[in-house]
Parts: sequence; C-alpha cells; structure tokens
Amino acid sequence: MAGSELRQFKLTQPSGSLSASPNPVSGRLNVLVFGSRPIAKFLYALAGLFVFAFALYLAAVFMDAMKFRRQVRAAGQIEVGDTAATVRQVLGEPRMLREKGVKRLFGSPYERETWSYDWWLRPEFYAEWPYFFPIAFKFDPLNTDLLIEFDDRGRVYSIALPE
Repeated sequence: MAGSELRQFKLTQPSGSLSASPNPVSGRLNVLVFGSRPIAKFLYALAGLFVFAFALYLAAVFMDAMKFRRQVRAAGQIEVGDTAATVRQVLGEPRMLREKGVKRLFGSPYERETWSYDWWLRPEFYAEWPYFFPIAFKFDPLNTDLLIEFDDRGRVYSIALPE
C-alpha cells in the first residue's frame, strides 16, 4: 500500500460502529472497535480510581502517624504542674477532650479533665469480618493514646504515654 494514501472504512454493526484505516507508516490496517467492551473499560477505570484513592489514603495515614509521633516526642517537654495553655502550645488542640464528671460510654464518669491525643486514621485489622477498617472509631480514650489529665486547678496531674 502507498504510504501517502489514507483510506477509511465504516461499517455499522449491532454492537456499535467499526472504524478501520491503514497506518501510513506500517501500511497495516488499524481497527478501533467502539461499544464492544464498555464493561471492561469501566472496570479498568474503576480499578484505576481505587488504586488512586488507596494511595491518597496511605499518604494521609502516613502524615497522621508522623504527626502523632511528633506529639508523643513533644510530650516529654510537659511536666506535672504545667498549665493547659502550656500543653496547648506544645501539643496543639486535643482530638478528644473529656471534662470532669462526664459519664463514659461504658463505665464510671471521668475523675479529672482528660485530653487525648491519638492517631485518628489508624487502620484497624480484625480476625473476623470486617478484616480491615480504614478509620478507628472510638468514643473513649484507649491505652494507645497520649493522655493528659488535669487537676481541679487546671494543672497537669498525669501524663500517660501510649503503649
């Protein structure tokens, strides 16, 4: 076939249209089929979207974990007797604040005001369904959180580092 000559063929089929044209470089016939596999295209696009979303999630988990590690290291600067303003300056705002006398979801009320700093996007893995859950939902501080308790005067009473 001549390289400068370009021919196009169009056929109409029930599954869609078929378009064919000779490649000017190789002379072979290029065929593009439209409408024959829309489900495969959709699944490839969906898989790509899932991979992209999972990569964004992993980046967010990594940044949240690094922030929590910085807060745990900075907790070494806080001493018993420091004020709430000092704690806010060093660690920032707490993720969970429980005031004195507020009843826990399960158990007795808090004896002291408690500030909790945690890793919010911590992935949870389970032995049963669901095996993986991307965000840890919790209503009370855990032993894996950085906990600061205050006395009645608003001074640091105790500091509990995560296990």
